[in-house]
Amino acid sequence: MSQEVEANKLVVRAIFAKALANSEAGAFAAYAEADAVEHGTRGTSRFDVGSFRLALSGLATRDINLAIEDLIGESDKVVARLTVSGISKERFQSTNPRDFAAGFAIEHIHIFRLRSGRVTDHWYVRDELQLLEQLGILPT
Repeated sequence: MSQEVEANKLVVRAIFAKALANSEAGAFAAYAEADAVEHGTRGTSRFDVGSFRLALSGLATRDINLAIEDLIGESDKVVARLTVSGISKERFQSTNPRDFAAGFAIEHIHIFRLRSGRVTDHWYVRDELQLLEQLGILPT
């Protein structure tokens, strides 16, 4: 495997670590081009620490964790298969209005395109049906 691909995989690992550590935007920005694009489940936006944290959970969460199950690199792309887990603190219309907290663990696929060690594009999908079932919003 080329040194560039291995270096790109290290960048992707650092991006996940920075997002989980609630790093400031400036620290996170070192890994992305200023015009990097987030291609998410709800359209495109600027790729930054806020959009990336939202891509990881899609919820207001606490105690978010991730496990990188696979990290595959080829040419200018790195693909990560993850399990993201945490505790949702969002309330939904179908939930009891009392304090709400529900655990979840869902699968994700993230694809990063990098140029000179910096992200130019990020695509992701997550198993939102699995999430809604685990939170009790949809029946299993």
